[in-house]
Amino acid sequence: MKSLFTFFLCLNSIICFAQKPVLDTATWNNWPTVGQPALTDDGSYVIYMIDNQPKGSETLMLKATNGRWEKQIPHAKNYKIIRGNTIVYQKSDSLVIIALDKKTEKVIKNISSYTLYKTRKDALLACLRPENRLLLVSTSTGKQTEFNGVLSYLMAGENSLLLKRKTGLYKSSFSDTTVSVIYAGEFENLISDKQGMQFAFTCELNGSKSIYYYSKATGTVEIADNHTTGIDTALSIAGIDRFSEDGKRIIISLKETQKTPKGDNQRVRIWSYKDVRPPYDLQKNEPLKSSISSLSIGERKVIQLQHENETVRFLNDSILLINYNKGNISERNWNEDAHSYYSLFNLTTNKKTEVAFIVTTISPTGKYALGYDSTAQNLVTINLITGESTNLTKNLPIPLVDNDYDLPGNLSRGLSLGAWLPKNKILVYDRYDIWKLDLTGLEKPECLTNFQGRKSNVSFRLISADLKTARLNNGFYLTSFDWNTKDNGFYSLINKRLKRLSSGSYFYNFPGSVDLPQFTPLKAIDKSIFLVRRESATSSQNYFITKDFVKFSEVSNVYPEKQYNWITAELVKFKSADGKQSDGVLYKPEDFDSLKRYPVIIHYYEKLSHRKNVYYQPEGSGDNINIPWFVSQGFLVFTPDIHYTVGKPGASALNYISGAYKELSSKNYVDSKRVGIMGHSFGGFETDYIVSHSNLFAAAVSSAGASDFIGNYGYKNYQFLFDMGTYRMGKTLWEDKEGFIDNSSVLNAEKVVTPILLLNNRGDIIVPFNQGAEFFTALRRYKKKVWLIEYSGENHSVSKPENVKDRTLNIENFFTFFLKGEKQIFDWK
Repeated sequence: MKSLFTFFLCLNSIICFAQKPVLDTATWNNWPTVGQPALTDDGSYVIYMIDNQPKGSETLMLKATNGRWEKQIPHAKNYKIIRGNTIVYQKSDSLVIIALDKKTEKVIKNISSYTLYKTRKDALLACLRPENRLLLVSTSTGKQTEFNGVLSYLMAGENSLLLKRKTGLYKSSFSDTTVSVIYAGEFENLISDKQGMQFAFTCELNGSKSIYYYSKATGTVEIADNHTTGIDTALSIAGIDRFSEDGKRIIISLKETQKTPKGDNQRVRIWSYKDVRPPYDLQKNEPLKSSISSLSIGERKVIQLQHENETVRFLNDSILLINYNKGNISERNWNEDAHSYYSLFNLTTNKKTEVAFIVTTISPTGKYALGYDSTAQNLVTINLITGESTNLTKNLPIPLVDNDYDLPGNLSRGLSLGAWLPKNKILVYDRYDIWKLDLTGLEKPECLTNFQGRKSNVSFRLISADLKTARLNNGFYLTSFDWNTKDNGFYSLINKRLKRLSSGSYFYNFPGSVDLPQFTPLKAIDKSIFLVRRESATSSQNYFITKDFVKFSEVSNVYPEKQYNWITAELVKFKSADGKQSDGVLYKPEDFDSLKRYPVIIHYYEKLSHRKNVYYQPEGSGDNINIPWFVSQGFLVFTPDIHYTVGKPGASALNYISGAYKELSSKNYVDSKRVGIMGHSFGGFETDYIVSHSNLFAAAVSSAGASDFIGNYGYKNYQFLFDMGTYRMGKTLWEDKEGFIDNSSVLNAEKVVTPILLLNNRGDIIVPFNQGAEFFTALRRYKKKVWLIEYSGENHSVSKPENVKDRTLNIENFFTFFLKGEKQIFDWK
């Protein structure tokens, strides 16, 4: 009887799998996802949105974190937490205020849009109504005040309300309905200081702008025009940005008075070896187009902060970084004119200080500037009071080169800022561990994780750079990423002792990663209640509540993939052709049958195995292939890691891809005669190289691939990609002619036997279209099985929905024909 029950249970599972449909193109735009989460201050409630539920709209979700209450509000939008456990949202033309504790609602009708503005004593709703009416609502008292003829408004400080009307600018307040005129006439660019005591705006007359200023003491006065001291005759006022932190200055922008004709309009252009910039770099070779400047309100004098060949970036409200570079930064490895020179400018003191490295951030106290010395690969600080600089990381007992760094040019130690600490301390990450460093350089560096990360091949990071979130008693909550298993989880760190709280085949977050989804855990302000987002290859992103990062309670429950024959992900260890260990991820269908033999698509871009537990939403393949889509269409997909030898990018790819092929071929469920390959961009180059140096594969798709290294090396400013960047040659064309020849697949076109589909667009600004056209022309000449598809008006990736769909189906049809042997609408013969 027990055996019979087991038989029917297994039969039912098989039937359930068989009944699940494959993905169709309609799912691409109708896939439900969660987003916009928030916790109330006391952690009693969590709020989030579900997009595409119902289809084409969204639903606001309100839930008690104890699981005892919830409310779904379809078609709601733009929610905000007012204070405590009271929220507001918009639905249709109404604004709804909900007191979550009391479960009561208040509705304000006839609303087009609204803004929530918080003061120390109140929270105000500024609601725009039809016919240019502004309704101001106090959420603490319920008082409502309406203003007519309002085109736009600005709320500032504790009690300032500015109204723009057809007749000019008017001032009112939150507590008084009295309206007084500030300026009669047209204006724009209205700004306020933080206290709401000073305002500024621009007015234009005959194409020339002037800056007007208002305070209670001065009234409305003109403080700058194009003739103000400090404004060059070739420049004019373009606009205003904001008040300085101390309120004594206004940050403004200037622009060229006369537009310089572009070089393309010249009848004759002379190229010279003495050109500072590449001659084709016409736009950057033109004189200064705009300038960030500072206007002193009291002195009515402008200081130009940005000059020709300079870019500026504000590091905080009073300090900006100025980068001077008269050349093209892509030539910095050989052209002295392309070197960058940095300086800091203090708006409060008007003092400019040259620095020897790029400064990335300023300490919360404003005392220290932190930057990165790319030559020495160290973090360096500058005491902004004394001007003294300190190399913080020169004595760290870690390798001078990150063990996973394989680009030529400057090496990397994998160092980055973790968080600022009190008492002149800072937390810094290397690839694996967390260090506590003294900003003065007097105390020895301290490895808080006690080298456990490097020893176990696990990376540790604070769960948040905000210490209010990351703090745990006298220690910290950490997130971990295991490079061996790709598992993600949480640890506690107290007194240099690590304790594993939870970890598994999920992905939560890994701060600092450029190609992993980012979600910083949220913490309730008043309690130790956290909201995290969890996903895996088999489960959508959903929200969970935890108090200790050990136990998690599911909050959202959005799993659209359960309706389809979804994917599974398996970490596969394999060896390259020359015997080196590597990792890859094999994606299979949910109803995988080990007795069947499947066609496989090997898809690659440098390293992808760390994405094993990342959830891929079904969508079109505008560049890389969408894994769920192709698995749903009957293919297995394998994403191997490639480790590179500088000077041999193509050979490195072939080394690891052929090793992956051998590993896959050893599995009974893989049909080794039906394995295809695909890569996009640098992966497209690798595809071109592999088919011109190997006959292992039954079909190949090269998307935006470079087939001619020699021609591409001389294209515009692309040499740095070969010298120092992604193409990893590490030498010039003239230093390594044989290497460039070997990696130029077009020169080996006669060796290609694999049917190949090329996807290149004329609008591609990353990889020139001729890189695909050259390869196609050569292969066609040799009567190889080659097709090229280009999409008009598209760039490096395809973005127009109709083109994305067509591109995806073409790739699918191509692989279906050559890997499955099934006839398609397009005759690939």
